[in-house]
Amino acid sequence: MKKIIYAHIVLLIFPMFLFAQLNTIEPTHKIKKYAISVNLTSPLIQAINRNKPDSSSLRIATNIAVSKILGKKWLMRVGFGGYNNYQTISNDIFIDRKIENYNRISGLFSFYRINNITDNWVFGIGPSFSAVYNHIEKLNDSGFDIVNSYEYTKGGGAGLGVFFEYNINKRLSIFSEYSVLYNIYETAEGKEFSAFPDQSYARNKLLNQGIQFQFPIAIYVNYHF
Repeated sequence: MKKIIYAHIVLLIFPMFLFAQLNTIEPTHKIKKYAISVNLTSPLIQAINRNKPDSSSLRIATNIAVSKILGKKWLMRVGFGGYNNYQTISNDIFIDRKIENYNRISGLFSFYRINNITDNWVFGIGPSFSAVYNHIEKLNDSGFDIVNSYEYTKGGGAGLGVFFEYNINKRLSIFSEYSVLYNIYETAEGKEFSAFPDQSYARNKLLNQGIQFQFPIAIYVNYHF
């Protein structure tokens, strides 16, 4: 476990060292001030995962983002993500009715100091802030008892973000980023029984905190204008 942590620390320190050593390389094409980023890999990952997000994960998955270059050396990026999956099953062998409802809302704000590694490759590093809310509801109706359960996770974090961008042309580019964030989040869960109300419970809210690495599991396609 320590080796994994050390490896991630190296991955974060090396870009900082690289950034400090880089000489400024001016791109040959005119820089566009704004960009819209679309996450094309997130829907594929959700499909592979049977459209069920991990409710306990605080990994930030933004579906769309907008960014703006401030001056020549700073990039401000705001990303948003949303997810809803509602499933219902009727006339099961043991359950007359089953409903599952998954919801997720996430956001990410980053402020990068950028530099051109080459005319096509851009590197950036800077502070990053996140927020996420996951909520799951499940209802099982067996005919003589209705069990309604829920669980949620909500919180946010702050830390260091790093991004790499490859400019295909002056309008299109490919973008990916990762970060290490210190998260503070709250979790809770509960269950209600219609036939046995005395068995119902609502667990106390738990406050958790810790460091989490956000890996570049998504590739964004950017349109610059």
